[in-house]
Amino acid sequence: MTDPGSFMRDNGRVRTFIAPGKILELFSGWKPIAHWEGLGPEHRHGDGPLERHGRFETVLRRVDG
Repeated sequence: MTDPGSFMRDNGRVRTFIAPGKILELFSGWKPIAHWEGLGPEHRHGDGPLERHGRFETVLRRVDG
């Protein structure tokens, strides 16, 4: 089963879209030390159009409990 924000392309690859801020909810029980969400650099795949993908970078610490 895939996430509601996911879909499978004709080539069988799964793509997932996560709303801003949602990624931290997936790591409940962990405390963010550093967190950034935004867009990666512009790039192309072959001769395709310029595009940018969403990215996140997170450093987490497990909360003892």
